[in-house]
Amino acid sequence: MEKIVLVTINSTPNDFVPGTPALPSGITIPSDLLELIDILNPFGDRLKKEDVTTVMQAARTFGIGRIYYRLGGTWIIGEAPNAGDIYTVVYYAEIGPLVNGTDENIITDIAPDLIIYKALTFAGDFFVDKRTPTWEQRYQSIAQTLQGMADADELSGDACVGMPIYWPDDGVAYGYP
Repeated sequence: MEKIVLVTINSTPNDFVPGTPALPSGITIPSDLLELIDILNPFGDRLKKEDVTTVMQAARTFGIGRIYYRLGGTWIIGEAPNAGDIYTVVYYAEIGPLVNGTDENIITDIAPDLIIYKALTFAGDFFVDKRTPTWEQRYQSIAQTLQGMADADELSGDACVGMPIYWPDDGVAYGYP
């Protein structure tokens, strides 16, 4: 469900709020967005979310974006990015629908049995089949396994620890060099 989109900034003004000065374009929020993970500037630095006043003030000057704010259907970036800058948006996206019999999405690729058992559960409810609880139990088991894998992936890796504060050794506290 993670999606990475590279966005090239254009220089067209964006009049998204009537009565305010036109600002350089921000990033249009993708229509399949479920949850934002990160916005990265051209140097790979993560933008931090700030309040609207701070971002609007910063957006009056051009430079490398360091902060953002969601305003309507746009992420406004401060300092305003220059035309041609490429920003990376990482987010959780909606899974594509399965409309035709030949359609595929990420779930059909990694866990087709999840879809099969959910369809069996749905059919079992409709036709009042006595096997429905077994199918539902199998569906829940597959879903929990997938969620466990996602949780393990999210929690794996080293902890991020900053540099420790300098603390003199015990000898300095007693007047020794």
